[in-house]
Amino acid sequence: MKQKKYLIYGLAKSGESAFNLIYNKRDLFYLFDDNEQQRKSFDLKINTKPNVFVLKEIDKTILNKIDELIISPAISIYNDFVVYAKQQNKSVISELELGFRYCKNKIIAITGTNGKTTTVNLLYDILKLANKKAEKVGNIGTPLSSVVKNVKRKTILICEVSSFQLEGIKTFKPFMAGILNITPDHIDRHKNFITYKKEKFKIFKNLNKKDKVVINSNLKIKNDCKIYKFSTKKVKKGCFIKNKKIYFASSKKVEKICSILDLPEQMRNKHNLENILSCICFAKLLKIKNFYIKQAIQNFKLLPHRIQKIYETENKVFYDDSKATNIDATIKAIKSFKNKEIILILGGSDKGYEYSQIFENLTKSVVKVVSCGEVATKIYNTAKNFNIEVEKFLNLKEATIFACKTVKPNQIVLLSPASASFDEFNGYKERGEKFLTYIKDYYEQT
Repeated sequence: MKQKKYLIYGLAKSGESAFNLIYNKRDLFYLFDDNEQQRKSFDLKINTKPNVFVLKEIDKTILNKIDELIISPAISIYNDFVVYAKQQNKSVISELELGFRYCKNKIIAITGTNGKTTTVNLLYDILKLANKKAEKVGNIGTPLSSVVKNVKRKTILICEVSSFQLEGIKTFKPFMAGILNITPDHIDRHKNFITYKKEKFKIFKNLNKKDKVVINSNLKIKNDCKIYKFSTKKVKKGCFIKNKKIYFASSKKVEKICSILDLPEQMRNKHNLENILSCICFAKLLKIKNFYIKQAIQNFKLLPHRIQKIYETENKVFYDDSKATNIDATIKAIKSFKNKEIILILGGSDKGYEYSQIFENLTKSVVKVVSCGEVATKIYNTAKNFNIEVEKFLNLKEATIFACKTVKPNQIVLLSPASASFDEFNGYKERGEKFLTYIKDYYEQT
């Protein structure tokens, strides 16, 4: 059998999982990461394998040698090396596509600009409560490649899928797939909204009429699949709300699932209701009983950094919505607060947004905007154009201290950045944790 030559580009979780999945003693493996420390760390792990080479750099000579390039989600298809490999007719796939090659399990794939992780977690809770074997994989933190060899055959894999992962698929085919919503995001990577939307819709690329699609009713789809829509308004087939009650409609009947009043209060805003409706669609298609669906929703706890109340003092309340890394998420966060005066902290690293949409959608309750980070000036200038009261700071720490100094009783401070976190932090989690630290340092040490 001919020796194959692979190049795995990106050596974090996805790259390491891809390597572990396909490594054998016969083929040749080149490994590379733009981060030198990541390369060194990986080199120490595989230094006894004579057919594995951690490269210090990639050049055309290497790309001409290989049969296949496997890219991690962090590596764009517009990367110069990836473009060159494609020009040489080399196979270029994502780690998700690689994992699918070896997968024998049924996959439910879920994507969307916002709500993916919440929806995957809730659907997982529903299935586990109903004694169904299920695992969470994909963009949620466990690469598909890391589980496919060891997971039991009857286990359903609930796969959170990002647009970055979908860039590199060819045969990836879940038996159920859903899109929760699509609003502008990652414009710095995908160039424009049209391209971003096309990447999202690739989740349906290989589906046929036997497969099932769950999709937000405000999205249009042309597909031979069995399509189920979800909406806060009535739909013919799928999940909807009427008179504060949630219903599921199949081709045979319409049945009540539960009342909105049965849900935890923090799950009753529109975006979380839509996440719930999509989960109910999947659960009903899997023939899960209503009792388990209702109980799982009632017991569900939102994950940290998602409009999370983190601190209160003197009737001043602070909320961490660091997960809001795009404009639509921030708008939804603002609208979830009614009859509350808000000091809104925006900013972080630049994803290519124009921020006017936020200020067009500001409710009267936002009394002040505090901008910070790499995009602080862009946000500041846009807010000024809308005659919004705004302050500008270099970093989140300064912005938080200012908010602590100026917030009044009965007001809230909301960190909902509408921006990525990488100008200062390793991710939205670290940003949210630091936000709380800055608040505590101000109030508990002054």
